[in-house]
Amino acid sequence: MTDLPDFDAIRVLCVGDLMLDRFVNGTVSRISPESPVPIIRLSGTQSVPGGAANVARNLSALGGHCTLVGVVGDDAAGHELGALLSACSRIDPVLVVDHGRATIEKMRFVAGGQHLLRADREDAGDVSDQAANAILRCAAERIGDHDAVILSDYAKGVLSDQVIVGIIDVARAANVPVVVDPKSVRLARYAGATVVTPNAKEASDATGIEIRTDGDARRAAEQMLRDSGVEAVLLTRSEHGMLLVDDDGHVAHVAASAREVFDVAGAGDTVVATLTLCVGAGLALEPSARIANAAAGVVVGKHGTATLTRSELIDELSRLSRIGVPSSASDRKAESISQIDVLVREPPRPLPQWGHRH
Repeated sequence: MTDLPDFDAIRVLCVGDLMLDRFVNGTVSRISPESPVPIIRLSGTQSVPGGAANVARNLSALGGHCTLVGVVGDDAAGHELGALLSACSRIDPVLVVDHGRATIEKMRFVAGGQHLLRADREDAGDVSDQAANAILRCAAERIGDHDAVILSDYAKGVLSDQVIVGIIDVARAANVPVVVDPKSVRLARYAGATVVTPNAKEASDATGIEIRTDGDARRAAEQMLRDSGVEAVLLTRSEHGMLLVDDDGHVAHVAASAREVFDVAGAGDTVVATLTLCVGAGLALEPSARIANAAAGVVVGKHGTATLTRSELIDELSRLSRIGVPSSASDRKAESISQIDVLVREPPRPLPQWGHRH
């Protein structure tokens, strides 16, 4: 089993779309007499940082440090998000205020562990030129203090072509790896990045290839690699695990590890955060992907927008090692994904796509 690197000294610059996730909890015991909809009796509300801010939460929970750069409005939700982020000693929030837009809010009404309704408040247009320039200045000034960069793209207007190109350019000049969680089907926007992490739907949308088999996944990943100009593609396939291809022609399959699935919300954020911490610590992409896959397997077993701790990740890696699932190239006991699946004695339940939920 690959030893988990020490993340305490790793600093990640995360740039992307910030959101405030609200969970309105209650119980349902009857249907409205006015229309056939459930009546929820409210019991409480919880607010947590979402979008790129959830990536920062994952980085922090695993023991890393994050400089989080994004845009908020001059409103109550923006102030609340800033306060939540500032309460974490491992997150340094750099919140650019764009007076022409509202802070993105996602409100979920939940009863008995089930989502009944989601209400969104957002302006997904590009941020102002002033805000974009402020983000680029911050990246240029701070890049030298960081071990890796994450571009968390939820297609809400922060990561414009100008911002993406500018951040990748300064990162490459500083020899800092860039991990992209993509939303756009225009993959050339991310040219020069170290690795992009699309899910199967995003890869299918970008390539036109319907992904049903391992062969489909490989063809799509290889086409994305050619079209994008990035160094590697990590294609996440929920219950089918992950597929990593790089520009050296290396291909690696990673078997899914989830045991019981309660909620896939934010699992893609966990993947990109864990992967980036490992890469920032100097680990190669393949073992980094296997560790990130194990982390996602833990998070989908929790309710809500969850994170995991370093100790939970160590326990999961130990479990996978005991049952024979490889965590690095040297540990691999099978060459194909079908052979790897035989080694998993606790088969995963089918999952929805890991990745963007917004």
